[in-house]
Amino acid sequence: MLFELRFFPRFIFLLMIGLLLMTGVAQSGWRKGMSLPVAIAHTSAEKIGREIFVLRNNWHAKADNFFEAYDVDGDGWRPLMPMPVDRSNFGVSAAMDRLFVTGGINPQSELMSDGVWSFSPAMSQWYQLPPMPGVRAYHKSIIVDDYLYVLGGRGVNRDKIYRYDLGTSEWKVLDVEMPVQRVEFALAAANGEIYLIGGRGRQNETFADVHVFNPKDGRWRRGPDLPAPVSGGSLVEVQGHLHLLGGYALAPEKTLATHYVLTPQAEDWRSMPA
Repeated sequence: MLFELRFFPRFIFLLMIGLLLMTGVAQSGWRKGMSLPVAIAHTSAEKIGREIFVLRNNWHAKADNFFEAYDVDGDGWRPLMPMPVDRSNFGVSAAMDRLFVTGGINPQSELMSDGVWSFSPAMSQWYQLPPMPGVRAYHKSIIVDDYLYVLGGRGVNRDKIYRYDLGTSEWKVLDVEMPVQRVEFALAAANGEIYLIGGRGRQNETFADVHVFNPKDGRWRRGPDLPAPVSGGSLVEVQGHLHLLGGYALAPEKTLATHYVLTPQAEDWRSMPA
């Protein structure tokens, strides 16, 4: 079943590509790091410095309020202060040595949230930030040039992009519309542009299309399609290259170990070691 496939612990791909990101493309061999303290699926991860921060991101997953950091150099985990509110299916991004969590769903009320929280590893403290212009869940967020962008998912104005100014703490709803309505898509930035890749549509179909947003001119353009449809994969920029790892497919239904790389200048995908 599709629901069961989504329980595959795809955070492992984020963790492993995080290791790749911090060691560089020249040393891009895979290696196994220390396992998590508990078995957990449905997580989100972001890198700050030499650590990878992992949060539980679905209330169906076990290990409630799981939040730990993986030290790449020490190959070990350390527990962190959980979020002050219980949320799932939120967006996570990192910049300025901070972790930013946007929206999500309240497991008790099952209502979507417009709340925004920031975590400072240096202070080991959570801070509440101004709320988004509307509720949003199952979305993704990313930071480019001191702006936090919220894209896709479900909720209010889901065909619009929310933008948060990290300097002035002000939100804005951009006039440009989303080219597609998706959840479980992959998102990353390269060369100042935001890449939205694959994902799942309203009929649970998966896609191989690529859409690229330029924040400076506010325009979308089509990128090169993936070799095959994929949803729930992890996308990370490494030295100007975009690495897409794992996810799941529907035809046939299965989780994936695939590893594709896109060089934006060349506009083509190539396969890498799974």
